[in-house]
Order: sequence, then structure tokens, then C-alpha cells
Amino acid sequence: MYGEEAEERFTLLAEVLGDSIEDFNSLSNGPVREIQSDNGVDVLTLKTNEKRYPKPPVTVDFPVCVLPYGGVTTPSGTNELMGAGNSSGYADGQSRFEISFSRLQHRVGILRWWNTFSVTRFYSGDGTVLAEHQNTANREFVGWIGDPGDESTWVKRIEMDGVEDQGVFHVGRADDLHYGRFLPERQSMEIVEFQIGPDNSINVSWQPDQYNHVFEYSYNLLDWFPAEGELHADSFTGMMPTGQTEVFWRVLTGKLF
Repeated sequence: MYGEEAEERFTLLAEVLGDSIEDFNSLSNGPVREIQSDNGVDVLTLKTNEKRYPKPPVTVDFPVCVLPYGGVTTPSGTNELMGAGNSSGYADGQSRFEISFSRLQHRVGILRWWNTFSVTRFYSGDGTVLAEHQNTANREFVGWIGDPGDESTWVKRIEMDGVEDQGVFHVGRADDLHYGRFLPERQSMEIVEFQIGPDNSINVSWQPDQYNHVFEYSYNLLDWFPAEGELHADSFTGMMPTGQTEVFWRVLTGKLF
């Protein structure tokens, strides 16, 4: 998934399911190797595993940096996360930057700065490439959502590479990282109150809270219509449909992944 719609979906997942969002602008400038997640369980390991400076290319394992790095500033002027930088003008410049997770993650997305030839790859626990995305524009969100029932489709590592951009090799510049391992528990909903007033008003409440949901009614259990009224996470207040002697109601929870 990529683009604005993907970013909005990941933001919803973060709000509803408690995913973690790492804002790299909140980090101080300089080297960063590991980040402890908000849930206190997952650890992110960030590193640059190849740097084409000095020549010839050498394989290294050192922390990525938060800009500015070597006097380089980003287009937004913020402290974005980046991998190796090479100002020597070395032609192929394919240094790489990666984020590894201590546990498999069901959902991972990253908002990053690209140049035309930058690529983001999502890898499974056994090293299989789950998805690869090459951008065509500057700042873009790209993410991956695996199959909830198949951990072989969950993400263990993100790898990014890129080529020369404005005279300096920028690799893996990123603003934010979204990730979430836990899936929502499917709980049975219990109606705790159902009242119909003398004016045909209706008040229904339930537990637990429902998110991304609708409250609907039906006359035949086949055709359903959205009820008109005030819908909250744990209640609905509105009016009974008129002209019918039997009405069915339901709360329909949306699918978030």
C-alpha cells in the first residue's frame, strides 16, 4: 500500500489498535542504533550495512543518523532519519539502510523522502521479499499489511536504498515509522440497555466499545439500512422507523486490516 490513502489507514490502525508510531523528528541529532517501542516489548535496530565511502566500497555496521548529517539538511528542514551519506559524487551510490524488528510485525509503514530511483522492500522472518515499491515522487508513504492468520507474511525487516540526489547520496530518509504486531481481540458484544420511548425514540448501549462501525436496522434480516441518529463507540440514540411492526437492529464492526 502506498500514498495518502495508505497513510490515513495506518493512522487509523494506530489510533484504534494501539500501534506504535516513531517520529524521527523527536530524536536528537546524531547516531541512533536502537529504539525501544512504546509498548516496551519491541525493539527497533537501525543500521546502515553498506557505505560507498571511502572507495572501494566496504561493508560496515554502524548506526544510522538523524539529520543533519555532515552538514546536509533535508527539504523539509527537519531531523529525518537517514542512512549513509556520500558527498564524493561516487556514481552508483547504492548504500543501504535498514530497520529490523525484534519480533515479527503484522503491519509496517514508513513515510519517507525519495528520489526517483529509491526502493523500499519489506522482508519476512525467513528473508523472503514480501513487497517492493519504487517511488516516482518526492515524499511518499508506503506500507505492508500481512495476513492476520499467516505469520510468514509478517514483516521482520525493512530495507531501503537509493541513488544520488542533489549531489549527495541520501539513503533511507524517513519522517515516521508505523508498526503494529497485535491484532484486535474478537469479543462478543453484549447489549446492556435497550429502551424505546413514548415518542418512538430509541436508546441502545453495548459493551465492549466498537470502532469503525455502523448501527443498522432491517425488516427482514436480508436488507439492512443505516439508522439515523447519534452513533458512539458504545451507544446509539435515534428514532424508530415508522410504519413497521417488527424491526431488527445490529451493530456492524468494520474490518480494519
